[in-house]
Amino acid sequence: MAKTKEELKELKQIIIDSQLFEDASEYVLNLIANKVEVKKFKKNDPVFLENEDSYYVYILKKGAVSIQASSKDGTQSWTVHSVKELEHFSEFSVLSNSKHSTSAFAKVDSELILIEGSLFLEIIQDNHNLSIKLISQLSRKIHQHLSSSFSVRPFNSEDLDFNKAFNKVLPMNFISKYKVIPIFFENNNLHLALTLPFKTDFFKAFEQLNTKVNLQLYTISENEFEYLRKPIMNAYLGREDSINLHNSPNTISDDSEVVDFLTFSLPFSQIPKEILLRITEASSIVEYKKGQVIARANNPVNKFYIVKSGKVNLTKKVGDQPLSCHIETLKTYDSFAEVSIITNSWMSLTATAATDCKIVEVPRTEFEKLLKSTDFTLPLAIHLSTRLQHLNKLPGIQLNLENETQLTSITEITTVHGLMEEHLAPKIQLQSQDSEQLLKEILSFALTERSSDIHIEFNETETIIRCRIDGILNQLFFPIPHSLGVSLVNRIKVISETDITERRFPQDGQFSVNIDDKSINGRISTVPTKFGEKVVIRLLRKQSHIIPLNQIAHDRRVIRFLNNLSKYRQGLFLICGPTGSGKTTTLYSILGELNRHKYNIVTIEDPIELDFPGINQIQINNDIGLNYEVLLRHVMRQDPDIILVGEIRDSKSLQLVFDASLTGHLVLATLHASSSLDIFPRLIELGASPEQLATSVIGVVAQRLVRSICPECKGTKAISTHEIDLLKKILKDKNFPPQINYGHGCKTCNFTGFYNRVPIFEYWEKSQNIGTQLMNHKDYREIIRTIKFSEGFEDLTTYALRLARRGITTVDEVEALLFGLSDFFIEEKKAS
Repeated sequence: MAKTKEELKELKQIIIDSQLFEDASEYVLNLIANKVEVKKFKKNDPVFLENEDSYYVYILKKGAVSIQASSKDGTQSWTVHSVKELEHFSEFSVLSNSKHSTSAFAKVDSELILIEGSLFLEIIQDNHNLSIKLISQLSRKIHQHLSSSFSVRPFNSEDLDFNKAFNKVLPMNFISKYKVIPIFFENNNLHLALTLPFKTDFFKAFEQLNTKVNLQLYTISENEFEYLRKPIMNAYLGREDSINLHNSPNTISDDSEVVDFLTFSLPFSQIPKEILLRITEASSIVEYKKGQVIARANNPVNKFYIVKSGKVNLTKKVGDQPLSCHIETLKTYDSFAEVSIITNSWMSLTATAATDCKIVEVPRTEFEKLLKSTDFTLPLAIHLSTRLQHLNKLPGIQLNLENETQLTSITEITTVHGLMEEHLAPKIQLQSQDSEQLLKEILSFALTERSSDIHIEFNETETIIRCRIDGILNQLFFPIPHSLGVSLVNRIKVISETDITERRFPQDGQFSVNIDDKSINGRISTVPTKFGEKVVIRLLRKQSHIIPLNQIAHDRRVIRFLNNLSKYRQGLFLICGPTGSGKTTTLYSILGELNRHKYNIVTIEDPIELDFPGINQIQINNDIGLNYEVLLRHVMRQDPDIILVGEIRDSKSLQLVFDASLTGHLVLATLHASSSLDIFPRLIELGASPEQLATSVIGVVAQRLVRSICPECKGTKAISTHEIDLLKKILKDKNFPPQINYGHGCKTCNFTGFYNRVPIFEYWEKSQNIGTQLMNHKDYREIIRTIKFSEGFEDLTTYALRLARRGITTVDEVEALLFGLSDFFIEEKKAS
């Protein structure tokens, strides 16, 4: 629809006030104003989500928007930027033609102006002054980012380079006392790896040594520390043959023409050859040895640097502490110092050779001349936007050594894994022969590896211990003797307060222990088998975080649907799926949102899986008759607004849930059903009447967890004919890229190609039509068909394949998870 003169005038003024286009010509302003779209977003609505394609540049007309990044396991999120009115955003993703590295949500009801990416690029390319302005803004953002935040680098055993100077700068007793491993020492920089890198006691003790050296900090897991502790201490004593602690320097390639080299560096890719020749004459190639400082922080910048070979570490000094924190490692064709030149500021970081390296150094005067050419500024803007996206993915954390609580929590963001050599083979030789220490060793490793369950099972001669990671069982430990396994099971039964003498009948129990200063709850189940009692431990991490509701899904429609629950004051909302499908996590996220509205919220759980401030949590205790039925009756007298029922297990609890939902309470509950549509036969089986379903149920979600591709080893491969056929049939989309994402396997993901899991959803909200059909006692199969073919309904398979299409998971993983469940896969199986 054509815009009126008044609308065009208002849009042009907003575009001018957005700063990015304030110097644009009248022609450009008219072009943008005529082609943009104005769109409204409700509070908490996603503007875009991480890993979505970048189609628009946004200008905030009215309201407020939060740009958020999340950790790779999805349990942590932080605000990268709060967008104010008339600010623009998302131009970086459009410039780099990449998927969004962050998510954006409306903090309040908001209006945004959407500029198509193709139009934005056309304008920038044709208007040099706009590209210069964009580069300046990008550089300022990068400068602010690097001046305020940092990321801690995980330890890599390849960095180990033992130096006899360790004896002078780090006493040997510090190794065991503070769980610290010295890595290498050069140019007065001591590189250390600690299991708890932000605990203050080590730094206070180190300062008293008065060694006057700078520290570079790394994180190391407990298992890696134990693996290296004895060999390092032997090396202190002169027994260096006990471990290979020395790396030979990286070989350096032969010199090549600087012109040819610069052609492959993104900012120079479109520069005419005659200009590159001029730059080459003014530039030089400088060799740096490992550990040598190339450019120091808080010094003026006279050169623009490009890595020709080797690697360069960028680090940031933290306050007055003898500590520097790793920001990023640069490789061939990466550059640095351009931000300081553009913003006319001193270096905010120190650049140090991580290996022997060669650097192309371009004089500042030549760099400033290049800024006058669009052939240089647009590629430079793309380069800077890509770098900012990378920095936004790093956890931005202020280091405050006085705040130990804050610092300890930082280690929960950076996940560090043990030494792993082979894919899916036993890797860890358990050392303890005492059952108590053995259990702690197993629990500690299981926590490090993000295990959800531990299986202890017997054969005729051995005890096998397996851990479930991302839904898959892995035998990470070498088998232990049968007799030691029996002692281990007895220890578990003792701390779980189950009968140690009963070996013929299944038992359930719970325990709570402290491992590595973390409180861990375990729920155990024992069953007798031919060669001994099998024990399964479900790990319940008390320190786990509530995932914000706007981070729970990778789909804006699901987020809107779940956010919409806050409008209901009564009714029954159901989440269905098998055990371990993430139902409780989703319910906690919903409660986290509802809890802001100061309701009286009561939960009835078995067991309580997470401490939730501000909410009244009650745990089932069947031993004393404290079951769902008893608690629901008494909770109703507690003036609740919202009730969470852990699980509807029988007809009695179902009728009580219906009574609660019909008497002015919002009830959230879980139910074991295969899909969101299977709740009808399941509830009818439990005794629900059509009238109860029509008046109580407000919406249903079914969910599963699918493994997501590891971000550390994510790559692309040619899309197969089978994958194309599958995506075409289900997604009804004929346009597919020639390549699709997969994980080729690395140490981070235990060489599986997958790291963590993400939920997939199927949902529907009760409409007036569905309510009428239920009241008229229509056959539930007809109601299922109505929902299934209603506008906007999407089953689990379609949702999951859209995630595969976006590169979050793989088609093979979707098939493995849903084969036999989805109608499509059942039909495929019959056909084959």
